[in-house]
Amino acid sequence: MTTVGGVARLALIFLVAGILFGPAQADDAQGQAQAKSKTKGEGKGEAKAPFYGFRTSDLRASFAAMPEAEKRRIVREFSDLLHSSMTIMDHNHFLGIPTWQNPFDVWATQELIYETNPDVIIEAGTFKGGSALLWAMFLEQVSPDRRVITIDIADKRVPKARTHRLASKVDFLLGSSADPKIVADIKRRVDGKRVLVILDSLHTEEHVAKELAAYARLVPVGGYLVIQDTPVGGRAAIRKFVAANDDFEIDKSRERLLFTVNVDGFVKRVR
Repeated sequence: MTTVGGVARLALIFLVAGILFGPAQADDAQGQAQAKSKTKGEGKGEAKAPFYGFRTSDLRASFAAMPEAEKRRIVREFSDLLHSSMTIMDHNHFLGIPTWQNPFDVWATQELIYETNPDVIIEAGTFKGGSALLWAMFLEQVSPDRRVITIDIADKRVPKARTHRLASKVDFLLGSSADPKIVADIKRRVDGKRVLVILDSLHTEEHVAKELAAYARLVPVGGYLVIQDTPVGGRAAIRKFVAANDDFEIDKSRERLLFTVNVDGFVKRVR
């Protein structure tokens, strides 16, 4: 099989992963459009035009045949490219508010919000306040009375994060997410409610371990903890937590978009 070049490698990541095209769709969007536009009796048996010079069916076949080590290398190269450009995180904004989130992981998280239908999202790590409003917007589409509780050791929210309409659905708590007083306050607020937890504060193994111990049992069966930026240190804490707790599993299916900073970070409560 011919080796797929640089442009096609990036196309593999997006197209084969299903970000733009599902596996059940036709060969490519351009070909579908052409097929619909043909008049009766015209062009029978004519090959569809490729998408950006590549047929998605060929890309999928190439990807399927590729060794796992090669797939991981491509994803690493793509990750290095994005991070070296300095645009993947620190230039991202939501509603004009700096929001340090990986768009791939945001997509996976909004799917979780819809599927698990939480009453409350607990977010550890507020920063400028953009992500809390982002989660509140997704929650609002599920039900208008849902809330976000966001926690940080310093209030760095920009003015718009405090005054936007969605801010009325966000409760900000000042303090450490691992502080027993903060944890007790949150437990009181979410008592009897369905909870989704997003951990995005201090990414050390020790701190993430404390957060998992504090919040994991607030998540219902079928619910999730989303631990962000796990390669920094949280991944080790997650693996130890899951090994010691049979009620929780790492859900690798949530990493299907391939590029994630939440490696092993989608943790599902299964019992």
